[in-house]
Amino acid sequence: PPPPACDETAVLADLQELKSLAQDMTPFLHSQGYGSNPDLIGVTGSSFSRVLSSQLRGIYVRMPLKFGGRECYQKVKRGARDVKLMDVYIIWCGTTARWQIVDRLKKANTRNYARSAVDLRRPPLRELQGVWTVPLDGGIWEEDLRLFVAELSGEGSK
Repeated sequence: PPPPACDETAVLADLQELKSLAQDMTPFLHSQGYGSNPDLIGVTGSSFSRVLSSQLRGIYVRMPLKFGGRECYQKVKRGARDVKLMDVYIIWCGTTARWQIVDRLKKANTRNYARSAVDLRRPPLRELQGVWTVPLDGGIWEEDLRLFVAELSGEGSK
């Protein structure tokens, strides 16, 4: 469920739309080697900016490699005849003990679009429930109750 004090109706509607898109995308992902039931994560949009919202919102597929010793996900977008991999990732950062949404899998010059609350128990991303924060001007991070991450499909959703 969405975090408390957010616009729950809007978040749930957004997640339902992403789940429908994920079902349409699954055959394309299967044809590109992701299996018949790929692990897909949905990210709802940010309430702080349309640019940030469009950058983050969407469907992320679990990558075959690990980053920081944990699973990682890459944003996918459906094209007319295929699925395109985007340069937006959800990764675990052991240094900060947080899940992060970033623009590359390198540590140098990485733009951090969002980060989760501190994750002391280190659950898999699909089990993480909580608030995400986004950077504002001046290096300040603020909770974004419209930004929500949820499992859409995959082995963990059974």
